[in-house]
Amino acid sequence: MRCPYGRRADTRHEQQRFGKSGICATNPVAVFAKENKNTPEELIRALTLSHLTAIYIKQSLGALSALCGCVVASIGSSCGITYLMGGSYENACHAVKNMIANITGMICDGAKPSCSLKISSGVSTAVLSAQWPWRASSLPRQRESSTTT
Repeated sequence: MRCPYGRRADTRHEQQRFGKSGICATNPVAVFAKENKNTPEELIRALTLSHLTAIYIKQSLGALSALCGCVVASIGSSCGITYLMGGSYENACHAVKNMIANITGMICDGAKPSCSLKISSGVSTAVLSAQWPWRASSLPRQRESSTTT
């Protein structure tokens, strides 16, 4: 079985893990579209954006990464939700920056029951990150601190 993120899922464990990432990249976008009465075409475009964003990030990570796949899928969801809200490319970029600033420290523990909690955290952060560009923008870039010795 091939996972949508470019790797082969050989074991039941890996099939479950890839399934959770797919659910995380799909369901929040679909529910948001339904609640906000977006058109079917907008939903398809948002789902495509969500999955392509997640695939792009996942391919850049390499074969082995401690970063939780739910984080990657949630970043994709945030882009899809931003699109459904009528956001521009810049809004989607701000949403990605907000996601990276908030939940990239989440470590994969191997498709255990804690994945449900991580997906919940990722999805709620995705919605907040998609909404934030309209309220503020993205988190400000930190200045490099100069240390004098």
